[in-house]
Amino acid sequence: MSARRKLGFILFLGFLLLATAILVWKADWNGIEQHAIAFVRGTHATAPYRYVRSISTGNRAVAAIAVDAERRRLITVNHERLEIFDIDSGQRLRAFDDAGGVKFDFPTGIALDPANRRIWVADSGHSRIAILDAETLRQVASLGNVDQRGADDSHFSGVGQLAIDCRRGRMVVSDTGNNRVQIFDTRTLAHLGTIGVADQSGRDNHHFAYPHGVAIDEASGRYFIVDLYNSRVQVFDGDTLAYLATIGTTGQPGRDNTHFSEEVEDVAVDAANGNLLVTELGNLRIQVFDLATLTYKGTIVVGLGLPYAVAINGDDVYISGWKFYDSTTTHIYVFNQAVNK
Repeated sequence: MSARRKLGFILFLGFLLLATAILVWKADWNGIEQHAIAFVRGTHATAPYRYVRSISTGNRAVAAIAVDAERRRLITVNHERLEIFDIDSGQRLRAFDDAGGVKFDFPTGIALDPANRRIWVADSGHSRIAILDAETLRQVASLGNVDQRGADDSHFSGVGQLAIDCRRGRMVVSDTGNNRVQIFDTRTLAHLGTIGVADQSGRDNHHFAYPHGVAIDEASGRYFIVDLYNSRVQVFDGDTLAYLATIGTTGQPGRDNTHFSEEVEDVAVDAANGNLLVTELGNLRIQVFDLATLTYKGTIVVGLGLPYAVAINGDDVYISGWKFYDSTTTHIYVFNQAVNK
């Protein structure tokens, strides 16, 4: 065999091995997704969240999820529009891209207000919050002024995510561009308070550097705020708005269990199981902490590859994400811990 033919044969064999490896790797990820997607590792982990199913959301990455348990539906935003899915079948029920005659521009957050039967949508590109009737999905009110950024209490500068404090009748929203968290009355829409210093970033416990995800522990009244560029989650007292604790190491991204990446995205309270879940896009994982002590319990590593938003309803956990090898396919992955109890 000539040297040229030998070289061609070696190259062909190498290509064949590479193609086989890619197929096996891809099949392995698919297998993980279909069978044992999630596991929790860590010495304090007693039971994993188990994969149940997935809901296809097409080619648009879901930025935020709200669970409407009463109407058995998931309400999502995907940076372009609001979409509603049947919580059981996964069927897309409705999609629309405007509120009050104004098209959404990069919506990033959504929350359900059951007491007032409203849906709150953070429309980041327009620096506003659109408030919709939960039944008709028509806009009934709004906060902020469309396309008018500002640092006073009637304006936003981009909007991140939001959550409803049902016990106190409040809406808590991260005003990302202003590096603060704003609090409003869910009924009157009056401004009630601020966490952080408007238009000032910082690393101490009175400042944020691009606050994003928001979660509320109704039992203890604590607020959990993702402080994205400081690689931490900040904890505040919901009554006094005083600083309580930090999860992570301020300004020091890392991969161990005392650090977050520079891309901490979302946070959610799993009250049924006493857990706090934090999604890390940068580290490709969901960190699980004890809700009472804030100590590390475990890590959810999933076949979805890139976790983003997280929402919880009872024992069910909903995580949005897309795959390493197929950025055109996005899903909401459903996990459950009840099967392990």
